[in-house]
Amino acid sequence: MQHMATIYSNKGSYPEAFDILEKALQLTRNKAPNDHHSEIEITSTMGKIHVDSKNFEEAMNCYLKALELSESKNGANHPTNAFLYDELASVYESTNQVDNAVSALNRSLRLTKKSKTPNSLMAKLHQKLGDIYYGK
Repeated sequence: MQHMATIYSNKGSYPEAFDILEKALQLTRNKAPNDHHSEIEITSTMGKIHVDSKNFEEAMNCYLKALELSESKNGANHPTNAFLYDELASVYESTNQVDNAVSALNRSLRLTKKSKTPNSLMAKLHQKLGDIYYGK
């Protein structure tokens, strides 16, 4: 269902994308209440679509909700959290909250260093930090 929502989002049909994701979220909660991974992923996808539609406040809320769920179910050092902090940093940067963006990227970097993540991701995170500092 998430792929279908992404297709709608790519076409600019944001309401349809959100309808699909809301249904997916309800199905997940009703049919697989212990499937926290799917709930985190759906909520994160909602954040991405909010970013696409330039609704940064809602995007931030979605990423924070996904992060809270991930930290409570997976632990504070789970690799998923690094991804969510990276996405959150992008939203902060888009809303000119530079200090929050830097903080979120640094958290993402710390978590990425702890996991067995490819060096390309580390390079991407360092590049984003450099870009923020350059634009500051």
